[in-house]
Amino acid sequence: MFAKASTAGLFGIDGFSAEVEADIQNGIPGLYLTGAIAPEIREAQYRIWNALKNSGIRIEPKKITVNISPASLKKHGTHYDLPIAAAILAGTGVLGSGVLADSGFLGELGLDGRLKPVRGVLPLSIRLNQDSVKRIFVPYENAREAALIEGLTIIGVKRLGDMIDFLNSSRINEGITMLKGPLYPSINDGPYCSTQGQDVDFSDVRGQEYLKRAAEIAVSGHHNILFTGPAGTGKTMIAKRMATILPPLSRNEDLKISQIYSILGLLPEDRPLLSKRPFRSPHNCISEAAFSGGGASALPGELSLASGGILFLDELPLFKRNVLETLRQPLEERRITVSRMNISCTYPADFILAAAMNPCACGFYPDRSKCSCSPAQIRAYTGRLSKPLLDRIDICAAARPSELSELKQNSKPAESSSDIRKRVEKARLIQAERFKNSSGILFNGQMGIQEIEKFCHLENKEAALAEDIFVKRGLSLRTYHKMLKIARTIADMDGSLRILPHHILEAADLKAGSESFFGTAIKY
Repeated sequence: MFAKASTAGLFGIDGFSAEVEADIQNGIPGLYLTGAIAPEIREAQYRIWNALKNSGIRIEPKKITVNISPASLKKHGTHYDLPIAAAILAGTGVLGSGVLADSGFLGELGLDGRLKPVRGVLPLSIRLNQDSVKRIFVPYENAREAALIEGLTIIGVKRLGDMIDFLNSSRINEGITMLKGPLYPSINDGPYCSTQGQDVDFSDVRGQEYLKRAAEIAVSGHHNILFTGPAGTGKTMIAKRMATILPPLSRNEDLKISQIYSILGLLPEDRPLLSKRPFRSPHNCISEAAFSGGGASALPGELSLASGGILFLDELPLFKRNVLETLRQPLEERRITVSRMNISCTYPADFILAAAMNPCACGFYPDRSKCSCSPAQIRAYTGRLSKPLLDRIDICAAARPSELSELKQNSKPAESSSDIRKRVEKARLIQAERFKNSSGILFNGQMGIQEIEKFCHLENKEAALAEDIFVKRGLSLRTYHKMLKIARTIADMDGSLRILPHHILEAADLKAGSESFFGTAIKY
């Protein structure tokens, strides 16, 4: 007999349609698997035979050929166990005729017949929904994740025997849970998560108003930012709170981000959605593959995990040069392509880069009472960063040493993240209206030359001021354009249609910080 079961495979974070075909004939007994499959799928025959036996299923010795199509795409993952078992059971008559119609199957089988949770259920369920599948059988622990998709009926299964009983009799027992998607509110373009779910807040930060202002500008216009200055001045503290002033996620954004976390098995156990803006802070000893993505299956790395949120790199010069240089493509294109011998996948990498660094290796320059670094050592330390990478950082904000008076308990309470976030949301609404007809551009920090010429127009007085700054400071055109983009964001924060002189001066100060900090080590 012949039977088939629907499933899906993963290519990057995108699912593709897959079909398991089982043909049962007389011949030398055995299970033969074909169709460009990875070793973990080829080993499924041992898991399936034992799972069937320990579930009380006796199958007459036959020659069973199983093909997983399309053969042109390599299949990875243990979630093919359940569709293979379902196709075999239907082909041998254990399951009734036609019970697999309009159904999809995802799950790994244990030797005792239990269904074990698998990774990537969210993008796989999205693919099956696009294939007009009406219901999906998944491991019990993955049911809530699969039920995020609208229009699907999800059957969570604990044991293989429970699924067989359900398919043959539609009987729901304690081993079956049935959910109807979407599990959470319907997909829309507005925020559905009222809280940020963060455990830090800007109200914890006393002083350093200049750094906080720079962080707010960076988040408002989606600008990359570098915090510089002596150790212990609050650079890291402020950077860690930047995610708390980002606008709440919309349902669509949350689904897109959660797919990345799903294929890596990093979704929260108590909720199948990330539900908050990512904040990723990898250590400076991270490898290139872990940072940008890699491995045999070309899995996503930290750059993709930070998409939609903040990527924070503390002690920036201590990262390996080859690791930092992988930032250049994502900072320009907001995506990254991971290539391996037999696979090449493109992942989202649309984040705000926030980095922090000390002025020297010891961290105390220019305080010569504490710093003993020579000028050559200081230049060597700051010179670890390439000019092309620095050119992609819009804002360079220098911290000053903190004063004890700023920490006094009777000082004015610091502004909270929620208050700052309201201003950020207003500035972003202005940008949303501005770029509603611009393909692929959402924020000022993403503007190209054409958008800069259109939306950063300067009147005579402002144009003369900008030209004077350009000539006197010897700016490059790229730096000049970044200054205009920052000025446009500051104007939006003020609710001004025009870019005014004080907007240009503040933007020039934020962009010129890199000139004074890097000195002769890096020239713009």
